[in-house]
Amino acid sequence: MNPRSLVAFAALGLALCGSATAPSVAHAQPAAPAAPVPDPAKVAVATQAFKKGTTLFNQKKHALAMVEFQKSYDTVQSPNSLLYVARCQAELGQVKDAYRTFIKVIAEADARLPAEAKYQPTKESAIAEREELSKKLAIVTVNVSNAQEGTRVKVGGTELDKAEWGVPFPTDPGPLEVTIEGTDIKKIVTLDLGKKEVVEIDAKPPAAAAVATAPTEAPEEETGDLSPLVPIGIAVAGVGVAGFVLFAITGSMSNGSYSDLEALCGGEQACPADTSAEAADLQDSGRTQQTLANVGLIVGAVGVAAGATLIVIGLTSDDGADAGDETAKAPPQPKTSLAFGPGSAVVKGTF
Repeated sequence: MNPRSLVAFAALGLALCGSATAPSVAHAQPAAPAAPVPDPAKVAVATQAFKKGTTLFNQKKHALAMVEFQKSYDTVQSPNSLLYVARCQAELGQVKDAYRTFIKVIAEADARLPAEAKYQPTKESAIAEREELSKKLAIVTVNVSNAQEGTRVKVGGTELDKAEWGVPFPTDPGPLEVTIEGTDIKKIVTLDLGKKEVVEIDAKPPAAAAVATAPTEAPEEETGDLSPLVPIGIAVAGVGVAGFVLFAITGSMSNGSYSDLEALCGGEQACPADTSAEAADLQDSGRTQQTLANVGLIVGAVGVAAGATLIVIGLTSDDGADAGDETAKAPPQPKTSLAFGPGSAVVKGTF
């Protein structure tokens, strides 16, 4: 039997004078101070289980040893038997469970110290071994404010006992979410291996903001598709504009040919014989250009007038449909006229 086991075993005789009723290993729930002397029969069972557990522990049969130490603790609550439960958990790789059990050992020993000073070494051993385990874990302490009755706190999906609030809690390194169950309240922290973090979380739900919902105006509905006369009118007007462009270009060319002919013949009605052929060519070009100019003028005037008429009719027919029961007024008929003058043409129109 190693020295650590001998010390614990010697302390057990005094420890078994504690409370006879105890739950299985819980998490961070402080024990009550010194309780009445337990039933001697239970003391005998707890002592026998502790002895058997110590033997198994020394043989490194930690799983079997933990069963015996747990049996001893469940029979007669003692921080010493619980200390060995934590040690078995650590040896079996149950590092987080061992850390939490060490916290419980510290709490129970501390609660018993005023009446039973023999638990001081137990407390100190649990503190030292817990700190050694913390190097393999990330530790978070969750402080909860404004808790209500029924408030439940979860750390990474694990619910904390209320006694574990404000107590170091072991977890894995990395991102960790702390939530208030049943609410949207949460905090996310990133924990490093071997480091300790403190998370402050307010369990009071935020006041629901009164949102004044102003009545939304229904969007105006389209009264219908655009009249097909409008795009047709635009196209016809475009042809008319092209006609005016042709009129401007060919009219200018015709004026140029007339000027050249006048310069060639010297202003006489009949050109000299030596320039008669060239003069004839200029006359033919001028006549052709003038003809194209006249055609462009007519097409332009008719196209613009017709296009404008179609556009006005299309738009006014849509307006009349939107008026509902109101009597639709007949659209005014556009009037277009052509006025010719010397060397010019003017389009006049009213709508």
